Amino acid sequence: IFTIDTVRADHVPLYGGKANMPTTELLGKKAAVFERAFSPGNVTRRSLPAFATGLSPHRVRGRVAGWALRMDPRHILLAERFRAGGYDTAGFFCCRSFFSRDHRLGLINGINYVELEHSGMKLAQSAAKWLAQRGKADKPLFLWTHFLEPHNWLQDHKAKPGSRSKSERYDKSLEATDGFLKLMMEEVRRQLGDNTIIVVTSDHGEGLGDHGFQHHSGSLYSSEIRVPLVIAGPGIAPSRIEQVVGLVDLAPTLLELAGFESPGMPQMDGLSLAPVLQGQEKDGLGQGEAYSVIMADRSVAASQAAVVSGRYKLIEKPEKKYELYDLEEDPSEKDDLKGKLPKVLESMKA
Repeated sequence: IFTIDTVRADHVPLYGGKANMPTTELLGKKAAVFERAFSPGNVTRRSLPAFATGLSPHRVRGRVAGWALRMDPRHILLAERFRAGGYDTAGFFCCRSFFSRDHRLGLINGINYVELEHSGMKLAQSAAKWLAQRGKADKPLFLWTHFLEPHNWLQDHKAKPGSRSKSERYDKSLEATDGFLKLMMEEVRRQLGDNTIIVVTSDHGEGLGDHGFQHHSGSLYSSEIRVPLVIAGPGIAPSRIEQVVGLVDLAPTLLELAGFESPGMPQMDGLSLAPVLQGQEKDGLGQGEAYSVIMADRSVAASQAAVVSGRYKLIEKPEKKYELYDLEEDPSEKDDLKGKLPKVLESMKA
């Protein structure tokens, strides 16, 4: 599993973006590419715990600690389930503030071997070296890597006089991260072969000035919550899947792809996408649902929520103010339809 911080889907070439990402493009040709995947929130402390548990953010119990979330220790994480199923578990992560054992946040529960390194290149090199040393072990492997670079695009790619727009600078951070992916994927293939499920996704997007938001954590527009989701592996045919999905669907999906049974509700809110990926069910064109939130805490003044159902998206802002968009006709979310489609509005509110 490769999670990359702060990647908005429409800047990735697989989704029409201009960033130079040949490794991701090559993977996409062999994988299922989800056209409309949404993160559970627009900040890491809400999205990654939801991904790791399969629970919507409101059902992840915990307390904000720094920029992260200290999770209730009763939660069972995806890595714990794979470890219980006989897997080696390893993690290579960018940031002490989210992944250090010292902070006791719970996000790495179930991961036996952990390395922390801020530099994405050094992290990828370390992970590749570890994979090579592990070699072709008898036990299967659960490996999770989280890169930070796109989060730091402003600092890492400085503006130059008369050139480099903000979008171009942001795209440079995506290009760099694609190079880290190449290094790791080559070693994954050498040591683990083709019998490996590979996931590339992100915890949230980036505003880049859309709707007046330069970064993330400000809104639930698609610039901040629509993320890439690419899944490759045995039995998964190359495809473009239109069904709306959320990252809470990943945990049950990966369990079922690996041959386990997802626990379902109430242990997980996500729905397994394995039947769609394996061709047992047709892609529900224009169907599917995803739910994203901004949760009030010491860094956030007011809560917001958004639901995507098929082609429509509803955003609930503070004081019960609503915005309704048709994402097929208006992917940039500029034409608020709440006054034109009262029946759709009431259905989405329900």
